[in-house]
Amino acid sequence: MTKGEHLVFESIYLELEGARVGSGIIQRRVRVGENVDVVAFLHTDTRLRGAALELRNQIFPVAPLEKVRGLNIAQSQLDSGPRITIEQARPGDGQLFTSVIESILSVFPEFPRTEGRATADKLVRWRAFFSRESEGLSREEQLGLFAELHVLRKIAKAAGTPVAAVQFWEGPHSEVHDFSQADWALEVKATSSLGSGTAMISSERQLEPSSVGSLYLAFFSFDVRPNGAGTTLPTAVSRTRRDLAAFPSSTDHFEDLLIGAGYHDHHASSYSSHYTVVREDGFLVSQGFPSIREAQLSKAISRVRYSLNLDLCQDWKMPLDEVLQSIVGDLDAD
Repeated sequence: MTKGEHLVFESIYLELEGARVGSGIIQRRVRVGENVDVVAFLHTDTRLRGAALELRNQIFPVAPLEKVRGLNIAQSQLDSGPRITIEQARPGDGQLFTSVIESILSVFPEFPRTEGRATADKLVRWRAFFSRESEGLSREEQLGLFAELHVLRKIAKAAGTPVAAVQFWEGPHSEVHDFSQADWALEVKATSSLGSGTAMISSERQLEPSSVGSLYLAFFSFDVRPNGAGTTLPTAVSRTRRDLAAFPSSTDHFEDLLIGAGYHDHHASSYSSHYTVVREDGFLVSQGFPSIREAQLSKAISRVRYSLNLDLCQDWKMPLDEVLQSIVGDLDAD
């Protein structure tokens, strides 16, 4: 099943919503591969969508599915195999719900006879997205994601391929550093305060050079405007998708990372800020680099957040292009 084929589910839900029927549930059954039937259904009174995944020939039993805010999930056993039912829980989330179902179905060809496990894994990834208190990303989160996508494309350009850059993007997983490999890490910081060289450090472990082989810091200052010049966050996402179009597995991984970062096209219309880079700096975070280290703190102190004036860190400054070439060199060495 290709990406184009599984997108038919949105049209199915639109057809169900357009049907003139009384109160109740209307549904459509779709065969998806050899091992899966999907029953797409709609509650006609509430207009909430749902889908039942009927699985056959599973190698592993389906593990108990965790609760996901915004979704109602249940599982049962048919004579043919397990049945997983997923329903939209919040009005207005119809297209978002369809994206959940499509993201699950998109990986089924890669995991024949283990679709139940793949479904559970996908729902775990969506859990962080739906657990957010707000609808969409805050302004600070939009800025941070834009900066990471900006660096991702720079790494891809330096490496000659976007695959490596996506593979080592860790920021959406809430890891210590935004990009990392076994022997290097890159932390990305951004500000919208023009002329400011201050970066907010969110952990005592974030600038701990002893934890990795080489630790780098990329700092950006953006001019952020509601319109005019610059690039919007949705445009940055679209550009990366275009770069990855020839690499299906990396495309799916990138979409999972966006979900982990809290980004979905459902909210794209509200991400209208335009970003223009006005300053970019690189730093090598060596042992003498000014920072708060975990070893310096009492065990009773954790989750330290502090501001760092990078204008006073000139001794560790390194052109960002050299930072990227160092990273790409490490990739080539592998």
